[in-house]
Formats: sequence, C-alpha cells, structure tokens
Amino acid sequence: MLALPQRPVRGQLSPALGAEQGAPTVRWRVVEGKSARVITPEALLPEARRVAAIIDRVAARDTLSLRTKAPRIDVVLRHQLAESNGFVTLAPRRSEFFLQPPQQEGLLGSGDWLTLLAVHEYRHVKQFSAARSGFTGALSAVLGEPAWLTLSMWSVPTWYYEGDATVTETALTSSGRGRLPMFDADFRAQLLELPIPSYNTMMSGSFAQSWPNQYVHGYHLINAGRQRFGPDVWDRALHASARRSFRPLSLSLGLRRAAGLSANALHDQTLRALQDSVRALAAATTPTPANPVSGIPESWTRDDTPQWETDSSMVSVRYGLVDRPQLVRHRDGRVTRLRLMGPATGAPLSVGGRSAAWVESRPDPRYALRSYNVIMLHDLATGKATQVGDTTRYTSVTLSPDGSRLATLEQHPDSGMALVILGRTGDIQRRERVPAGDQLIAPRFTRDGRALLLVRTRRGEGRRVERCTVESGACQPLSPWATNGLGAPSGNDTLVVAFLPVNGRDQIVAWRAATNRWYQVTERPVGAIDPVLSPDGRQLAFTDHTASGRRVVTMAVNPGNWREISVTPPDLPRVALLARQEGGSLRPDTIGPDLSLKERAYSRFAGWWNPVGVSLELPPLGPDLAATLQSRNVLGTLGVDAGGRYNTQEQAYGAQLGITYAARLPILRAWADQRTRRDDYPQAVTSTGPQKGGEWSWQERSIGAGVDIPLDFTRSAYSTQLNIGAHIEERRVSESTLPAWFGPDAGSVRPITFEVRAHRTMQWIRDIIPERGQAFEVVARQTPFGGTFEGTQWYGRVMQFIPGLSANHGLRFDAGIDWQSLRERADAQRPYRFATALPFARGYDAVPAPRLTRLSAEYVAPLWYPDWTLPRGVQVRRIRTTLFADATTAANRSFVGVTPLRAHSGSARPA
Repeated sequence: MLALPQRPVRGQLSPALGAEQGAPTVRWRVVEGKSARVITPEALLPEARRVAAIIDRVAARDTLSLRTKAPRIDVVLRHQLAESNGFVTLAPRRSEFFLQPPQQEGLLGSGDWLTLLAVHEYRHVKQFSAARSGFTGALSAVLGEPAWLTLSMWSVPTWYYEGDATVTETALTSSGRGRLPMFDADFRAQLLELPIPSYNTMMSGSFAQSWPNQYVHGYHLINAGRQRFGPDVWDRALHASARRSFRPLSLSLGLRRAAGLSANALHDQTLRALQDSVRALAAATTPTPANPVSGIPESWTRDDTPQWETDSSMVSVRYGLVDRPQLVRHRDGRVTRLRLMGPATGAPLSVGGRSAAWVESRPDPRYALRSYNVIMLHDLATGKATQVGDTTRYTSVTLSPDGSRLATLEQHPDSGMALVILGRTGDIQRRERVPAGDQLIAPRFTRDGRALLLVRTRRGEGRRVERCTVESGACQPLSPWATNGLGAPSGNDTLVVAFLPVNGRDQIVAWRAATNRWYQVTERPVGAIDPVLSPDGRQLAFTDHTASGRRVVTMAVNPGNWREISVTPPDLPRVALLARQEGGSLRPDTIGPDLSLKERAYSRFAGWWNPVGVSLELPPLGPDLAATLQSRNVLGTLGVDAGGRYNTQEQAYGAQLGITYAARLPILRAWADQRTRRDDYPQAVTSTGPQKGGEWSWQERSIGAGVDIPLDFTRSAYSTQLNIGAHIEERRVSESTLPAWFGPDAGSVRPITFEVRAHRTMQWIRDIIPERGQAFEVVARQTPFGGTFEGTQWYGRVMQFIPGLSANHGLRFDAGIDWQSLRERADAQRPYRFATALPFARGYDAVPAPRLTRLSAEYVAPLWYPDWTLPRGVQVRRIRTTLFADATTAANRSFVGVTPLRAHSGSARPA
C-alpha cells in the first residue's frame, strides 16, 4: 500500500498508563469517612480510620479562609514507597499519602507525619474545588476533570496552592513549616545580601541563583495578603480568577479585584518588607565568630550535615546549581570530591571509623510506587563503597565511632518504626519496635559509642531530645516535651549540641551534664544548624546560612561564653495571628481513630469504568484535532480511552478505543481503530502512456494487542531505565481509490512488533543535555501471519553523551538506521511501508523512504544566565548555543510497471 506513516492507536490516545502502580500483592480495604474515602492496605486500618477522622474535622473547621465545601475524595495510603510526600490530583480525582516520615529537619517539626499530610493535602482538595467555578466550572462540566485540572493550573500559579496549604498547616497544627526558621532560612540569607528577585524570576526559576521554591515564596505572599486584607482575601481572589481562567495566571487579576493590587505588586511589597526585617535584625546582631572551612563557590552551593573525619578535616554532602549530590572532603581550605551519590533521601550523613555512611533510595524495577532505602558505606581511605541492605527501608543511619556498628531506623509496612543495630555487613544485632504514635529522628552515636542521641516526637506531646543506651534501650530525656524545633543532637555524655529556634532564627545550643541545663552557643545573622563536635572536643562545626548557600564553619568550644536559655520558647506573633484567623489551633494530632466509620473490602477492579473527562488534542501541537473520553481507576491499574479525531493534513476522520491493564508485571494493552486516509499519488508513465497525478483515499480498520514492561534499574547517579514491548496488530485497507496502474490497494497487513528502549544518563540542573551516558532504541517489525501486504522493518538508534569543554557543556553523538524491505515484485505480496521514528537532517524537508541512515553530532553550551524579565511576563533565564552537523541518506522506492515522473514525497531540500 502506498500510504503515509501510520502510528498504532495506542500512541494517539491520551497518555497510556505506565509504571505508576504498587505491587499487586497488597490487599486493599476502604474506610468510609464523611469527607474522604480512605483506601488503605489492610495492615493500616487503624491509621486509615485516624486519617479519615482528621480530614472530617479539618473539613468542618477549615472554612474561614476558604469557604468552599469539597465533595468526598478518595485518599490512597501508599505504604510501599520509601519516600516522604503526598499529592492531590485530578483525572482521576484523588489524593495519595506516602507514609514514610521524613528524617530531615525542617519538614516534620514536632508533629505527626500523617497528621501534617492530612491537613496540608486536604487544603489542596478544597483549593481545586474552589477553582471549579466560573469559566473553569463551565468547561469542566462539559469536558470533565482534564479541563478542570488544565484550567486550574493555567490560571493559578503553584505558589498559591503550596503557599496557602503551608499557611493552613501552620495555622491548624502546632508544628507547621511556617513555625520553623529552617523553612525559609536560605531565602532570608539571600535577601540579606542580594537584591530582591522579580516576580517573574521567582515564578520561572533561575539558573543564576537558587531562589526558594513555591512553598517558601507562596507562604510569604499568602501570609502577607491575609494580614493586610483579611483571612478571606484569597478566597475572593480565587473565585474572581476562576471566572476568567482562560487567561494565563488570572489569579493576579482576581487579587486586583479583591484587594486592589496585583500579585506582582504584592510580591514586591512583601519581599521588600521581609528584606528590611532581615537586614534590621542582622544589623542588631553581634555575630559569634566562626571560620569557614573552605572558600565560597562560584555558584549557589550547599554543604549539608558536616561530619569530622579527623581533627583537621571534615566530610559533607555537597550539591548546588552546578554540583550534583556528592560526598566531599574539606581540608586545608580545599574541597575534594570523593564520590557521586545516588538517589538521596535527605537523611543525615554519618562518619565513624574512617568510613562515611548515608541512605540512598532504590526503586523497585517494575512498580514505581514501591521502593526501598539502603545504606551506603564509603571507605574514606580506599574509596571503596559497599551497600548494606537491598529490599530494606532504612530511613536514617549513624556509625559508631570505631565504625564497627550502625544504628538505623526501619520503616515497617504498617507505618510503624523500629530502631535497629547492625553490623557492617548488615547483620541485625538488635531490633526494638518504637511505640505507636512515636517517631524517632536522626539518631547519633555518642563519642564513646555506648549510647544514641536522638529526637523523639510523640503524637499530642511534641518533641524532645533523648539519650538512649545501646545495650538496654533505656532512654533518658534531656529536654521537656515541646513544640520547639529542637533538633540534630550530637555529642557525648557530658556535652550535647543541637540547634533550636531562638527569636525566629535557628541557633546552636548545648546541654551540659554538669548543670543539666541548656545554653545558647551561637548568634548568627540568619541561622546555624547541624552542629557536631570535633573528635578532641575542642572545636564545634556547624552549617551557616549565607547568600551563596550553606557553608560549613567552625568555632572554638568555650562554655564560658554561653548563656543559659529556655528550650520552650513562646510562639511567634505572626504564627499566632494565622491561628486566630482560623479560630485557633485545631491540634489534629490529638484526634484518634473513628471506630464508627464503615469499612469494606476494595476490589482492584473497582471503578473499572470511571470516566474522568475528555482530553483534547489541537493543532499546532500535531496534525490531529481529537477528543478522547478517558476512564481511569483510582489505583492507576486500569484505563479505557475512546474518542474521535480529524486529521487536518489528510482531511480525514477516525475513531478509536483503547484498554490498558497495568496491575501486573507486563502492562497489557488492546486497541481498535477506524479511520479514513487520504494521500496524493504521483504522475507516472505506464504501458498505456503518461498518467496524471491526483488524490486517493481509503479506509483503514485495525485491531491490536500488546505487552509492555517498563523497568527501572537506577542504582547510582545515573538514571537507568529499560522498556521492553511486543505488539501484534491487524490493519485492513479497503475502499481505496488508487488508480489500477499502481496495482491492487486493498487487503490487510498483520505486523508483529518488538521494541527495546533504554537509557543510562546523568543530568543535573544546569545541564542542557545529559552530561554523560548512553541511550538506544531498537524496533523490529515483521508480517509472519500472512495478509495481503508484507513488510519488514529494522530500526535502531544509539546516542552517546560526553562532557564538553566546560561546566554544563555537552556533546551528543547520534546514529541511526531504518531499513525496510520494499522491493516490489509482480509475483509477490505488495510491500507495506511502516512509520519511522528516525529524525531527518535538520534544515531539510523529511523524505519518507524505505532506507534511511543518519549520523549527527551536536555541541550545546550555555552562554549567559541573565534572568531578564521582558514585557508580558516573558522570562529569559539562559542564553545558549547549539552547533550541529547532520547527515542523512535516503533510498527511493520503485513500483512494478510504473515510472514516476516525480518522487511521491518530493526530494529532500532545505526547509
């Protein structure tokens, strides 16, 4: 058949289900709350009842600043994912909680992890419901959740969603992030020395400076708006913006209508006031002297959780705009990279016995919603690294001073926690279950190795620092229960150092056994965190917040200069105001499980037909004008897509149906497609003489089925993924108007396709293309099952990435071939030309051909990071250049008994 390239229907529907499922062994139950239907693993039923009760209370209480009442939502508790996160989304409408509590300070505070998730994520539920009004509500009533989601994100910036939810968690709980100085300390350090960034720079991000994320930026804007214009100002602004949600970022217009100023103006005023406050406080501060252990990097860089290697050298985790996460050594004012690190979890680094230890994440090869945490050990003398654990969920690690033992926290499938003592080879020496309602954070061995210093949070009580004997497990409190942010304790039996919010800034504090009291050690302009004593006890190292990132500094240990301090400081006035605006703190961490809620089994096939709406495909993104009705079940294991399309190039109609089942190892797909096709045929010379060219049409009907296996083998700084697929299809051609002199043009083609795609690449923030790595894809198609047409295709492409001449420069080599057997013989089946994915030489019109080869080289380099704000919200973050050379060869196709006067698709020519 002489036809344009044709993709199977599975590639034209809405995004197919991928690897975003949990393992199929989970037995799910449902707890029917009034405001949330909690879908939970069986082992988590008590926690599910508690989550449902918290959401019911929050839904009834959280009404002063956002009056919308949200319909009941599905909440999925994911206990197999070794990650601390949660989200709310649409299509299908649901929320998912990842149950592993964080180990990094500055996120959890003194609260309970599930409680914070319930408060924060349910605020997103209400935000989306409030946004479904005006134009958004009208269009989503017709097209469903895809339009609802698209317009909500189109008209409202992410800083509103995350900032408003962070304000809510701060107001309704005793430990939200707005109460923790670490939350915005990096931003305050930048404002102390740098000019205020523009609103567009904060919205778009920057390659020149690492400005804070949408949580920090949004928190300050939402907080300022509520303080100046009342708690309901954002409710009014959101509803006003929804009426004009066809305009990009119309929240700014809604704010102008509600408060008389734009989001840009609020940004400028808020950050100017914050900068004045930060600079005034710094001017009134006499900083404690401290000595940096290394120079200031050229770009924004942070050093996290420093640890002493010897009395004269330190080790830390470093990353920034240029540096990907890596283990580095600080010695004699120089920084040396020891090792690139794999997927990080945020757990602190530990050093002991000439070894460094940290925790890395490991994905399940098939199921993206199941992952693990392992411990990495790096020998600081030899550079050799070993892994402790495999399918484990270790969330934190500390090495004993001699390096012979490790203490770690282990996350249990029922969301509980255990303190585990391991040997260096991973042998378990002792495991102690943490009481329900308690969470431990970042244990550290004392200098003699006989005890652990840690933070314990207790539901309804807060947090405190404890010293726990390793052998007996008995724990002695060193501070009272409080909602104070006291964290990161380390030291010995006589002296323990930690950090504590003091007058709105984190400062280093110390507990002395001689007096059983706490003392303030530092007074830094912005804040000081992560203290650690040197092996000889004479020096103290900590992390200092600066405009260029977090720097490791040291100071002498001199208790005579310390002053006694209370570790239960009063609440900040700005936080107290937020709580009053919501009617006072809710204390949701004291809410227990609601035993009256109904419970039932959940079938993995439940909601198999769950239409979420219609997705649209419009030119100029492609040649098709299409509408597809989507159905997705909540667990992401079953999808149905049905729709129609009009091809604007061929002026032809079509319809399709696709079904995907993704619960098991292979993802199963099936599809059916019917469409009209049109094409031009060339003028030609036949045995009867010259013939004119013209247009012909035909009908194509196809059915197909296949399997895909997406695999993730990431184990290091390289992202390593492999996708394997096999598909079979029958495509029938009928009602063709192709003139008879080209031969018969009706019948069927039955291709079977095998696909393998893989990449192993390393890429970081400023990299334009991967810095290092390889990628390849291979596709083989045959027609062994008969049919009117026959075809063979062998397609392969390989890419190699290597570093360029300077940082963030990159060189890519690209080679590919597409070979198809299109030899026409009078005594054989007509050949069929398949589509090719091989890119043509840039600057030339693509020529469909049976044989294509391509060689390409490309050098990319950043030239400048200007951060220009242009009219109409255009932001120029980076100016880059690309040098390339392409070479493509194409072989022509011939027809039996026909001499074309011109090639069907035209010869290659500059575009």
